[in-house]
This record gives sequence, structure tokens and C-alpha cells, in this order.
Amino acid sequence: MSKATFGVSVGVVLCAVGFVVWRSIQLPKVEVVPAVRQDVTSTLAVSGVLESANRSAVASQISGAKVTRVYVDIGDRVRKGQILADLDSADAMAQIQSAEAQVFQAQAQIGVQDVNKQNAERSLHVATEGLSSVNDLRLAVSQAETAYRTAKQRVTQLAANLDRTRNASRVEQVRQAEAHYAQAVSIRDLRKKELNRNKILVHEGALAESVADVSQSALDTAQLDVDVALEAIRLAKTPRVEDVQQATAQLKEANLVVDGAWRSLVFARKVLADRYVERQQVIQAQTQRDSAVSGRKVAEAQSQSGLALKQAAMAALDKTHIRAPLDGRISERLVEPGQTVTAGASMFTLSGETQLRVKLDVDESSISFLKVGQQATISMDAFPTLQIPGEITDIGSSANFQKGTVEVRLRLLSNVSRLKPELTADVNIIVGSYKQAVVVPHRSILNPNDHPQLYTVKNGVVTAKDVKWVMGNQDNSVILNGVDAGEEIVLVPRLTQPGAHVSTIKAKSLGGQ
Repeated sequence: MSKATFGVSVGVVLCAVGFVVWRSIQLPKVEVVPAVRQDVTSTLAVSGVLESANRSAVASQISGAKVTRVYVDIGDRVRKGQILADLDSADAMAQIQSAEAQVFQAQAQIGVQDVNKQNAERSLHVATEGLSSVNDLRLAVSQAETAYRTAKQRVTQLAANLDRTRNASRVEQVRQAEAHYAQAVSIRDLRKKELNRNKILVHEGALAESVADVSQSALDTAQLDVDVALEAIRLAKTPRVEDVQQATAQLKEANLVVDGAWRSLVFARKVLADRYVERQQVIQAQTQRDSAVSGRKVAEAQSQSGLALKQAAMAALDKTHIRAPLDGRISERLVEPGQTVTAGASMFTLSGETQLRVKLDVDESSISFLKVGQQATISMDAFPTLQIPGEITDIGSSANFQKGTVEVRLRLLSNVSRLKPELTADVNIIVGSYKQAVVVPHRSILNPNDHPQLYTVKNGVVTAKDVKWVMGNQDNSVILNGVDAGEEIVLVPRLTQPGAHVSTIKAKSLGGQ
């Protein structure tokens, strides 16, 4: 190679190197970290507070009452049913006294009405005895009227029966007689035709005259049968005399019964008219008795109403004593003597000490990773050596709009007597476990809750890749698909954009963080 050619080649190389150095100086720098494969236990770290699992707000059921006395303070232990505070009971006591007065007056009125009823019943007894015979006579008149009406109905029925008997015919016998008659007529007509034919034959000399005489005799016999059949029809259509006689006798007997019933009725009415007694005394006594019975019912209703009012007033009086709903410790005291309370407004907060739980406010962006039953580890600054297992028992159905959080509760799976309500708790919730999963820093995921992407760099060019991820731990996330181990991941993607030419700076590997 000539010196001139060598010089040109060296110059070209130096220019290329100079261009690369110049370009690396001019290109924007981005920090990258390689995606790695690791065994990952995916956890979510959240801080919360210990509270009683049977925490209860104690409130008044009465509005507008003043607090007259408070018996407990924050930290005091109380038993279920213990009186925590008293409210003004003057109104309830006044209601009890008014109800007792109403009951007393009603009971007195019941006694008065009982006496009135007894007097009225005695007067009614005396008046009723005087009317007993009259009542018997009235019964006799009523019975006589019934017998008379029944007898008249019997006469009407028998008269109709007599008419039917007189006009009746024996239908079956008439039918049979008419059938016999039709048969006799048919035979007679046949004999008549035979006689005429035989006479012609006798006249022509083809038949002996004695044969014609026999035919005439047969015709006479057939005509006699026709006459007998006609008489049978007439007899069948004529009612039997004995039936008419029996129906007539029954009607006559019934008329005699009507006459007797009428005479009995007239006699009973006359005796009743002769022995009638004035009923005014009976009516008056009955009215007095009914009035006493009605008055007693009114008094009983007033007594029951008074008793109900007293029970309601006693219940209202009991509500002036604010009682503990369970065994526990007073964690909040919100009232002082002289303060006016409102129904439903909390006066005390009572925490049971036998069972504790952890309350967490979880960021709404992480709530999709949680479900009831997930295990967790709970620690507290107050007891650094304690590691208490826990379990999610409840996930709130709605979010806190102002804080952007959802309330989650965990129960402690070990009972530690040293723990107290209101202690701060650090909770690590296990949300998944993955073998040799692709792991990247969580902050490298762009738009994690909407359209998650990772920016990778290859040959100095930024590329956007859609990914699917889940929570890994506090710093790292598990990538389910979209990138693979070894790819260079832009650590802060918002500082660049897809298609950009960049120079890279190696960040610490995940294992070194």
C-alpha cells in the first residue's frame, strides 16, 4: 500500500470514530436496566392501624336531651350493660306519672260500671219474670200461624192433585189399545179384500159359494175385533173412579185441618190480647245494662292505653341511661355534662379488647390485586420483633373520593395479649407467587393502570411495547408478557419517546437494588 493510500484510510477511520464520539455526545442519554428472571413473591406493602374487631359507637336514642352526668373517661374498662352517662329524665318521669294517673282513673271507672251492670241485671230479671207468660203465649200464636199456613198449603196441593186425577189417562194402556186397534183394522181390511176376490171367483164359477161364506164369516169376526179395540181405547182414556174418589177425600180432610188451625190461631191471639204486659221496664233495664257494658269496655281501653303509655315512658326513661353494648375499653369520649345530644350522634367509642383487626386505606390503583382470604404479615414499631400472620376479611364496596383509597380489613391469625387498639401496623399482603418470572422496576411501567407499556432500547433506538403486569413487591413488578429477560428497559420512560435515538446509561441491576 502506498503512503498516500494508507493516509487516506487512517483519515476515514478517524473521521468515523470522531463521528460516533460526536454523536454519542450529542444524543440524549437514558438510564436503562435489564429485565431479569427471578422467583418472586408478589406483595403489597400498606400501613394501617390496629382496631377492635367489635368496635362500637355508643349513641343516644333521644334528641334534645341534656347530659346530666358522665361516669367514664378515655381508657376506662367497662362491662356490657354498664351505665356510661345519664341524660335528663324529667320528661320521661312526667310521662310515667301521667300514664299511671290515667290507669288509676280507668280502673275506678271500671268498678263503677260493674256496679251499674249488676243493678241493671237485677232490674232486668224482675221485669223478665213478669213477661214470661206473655212470651209463652206469643210462641203459641207463632206456632198456630205456622200450622195454619202449612194446612193451607196442603189444601192447595191436594186440589191440584184432584184436578190432575180427573183429567188423567192411563198412557201406557191407551198406547197398547191403540196398537191393538190398528192391528184389528189391518186384519179387517185384509179379510174384506179376500171376500171381494172370492165373490168374483164364485160369480165366474171358479170357486164354490161355500168358500165365499167362510170369507164373509172371517170378515165379521175381524170387524168385531175392531169394535172391541175401540172400546178398549175409550176405557183407557177414562180416569178410574177410585182414584178420583181418593183424591177428593184427601182434599176434604185437608180443608178440615185448615178450619181447625184457623180456630186455634184465633183462640191464641185472643188469649195473648187479654194477657199483654207493658214491656217498657224490660227495655229500660236492657238499655241500662248495655250502657254499663259499653262503659266498662271504654274504661278497659283507657286502662290498656295508659299501661301502654307507661311502658313507653319506662322505655324512654331507660334510654336516658347510656349503657355499654359490650365489654371493652373507652377509646373516645365525645360528650360533657350539660351538652345537648342528638339521636344517633356518637357519645362514646367502645373498643372490645378480646379481638383486634387491622384497618388499611389501600390506594385505589392497587385494589384490583386484593381479594378476601389473601395472607399477610403484620408488624408494628411498638413490638419490632413481632411478625403476626393475618388474612384479608373485608374489602370496602366503595372508595373514599377525597383520599382515593378503599378501606380493607384484616384479622390477626395469632392472639397477642400485648397488642392495643390504635397501634400503627405495617402490612405486607401476599398477592401472588411466580417462578422465574420476568421482573422490571415498577417505575419503568408507563400508564400502569390504563395502557401499560415498557420502553426498550435496541441499537440506540427506543421502542414502545405493550405489556401485561402484576404487582411484584414494593419496587418491582412481574411482567407476564410483552418483554423478555435481557432486554434493556428504559428506567424513566417519560423522559423519552418511541423512535428516539438515544445513548444509554446502565443503571444498577435489579439484584443490586
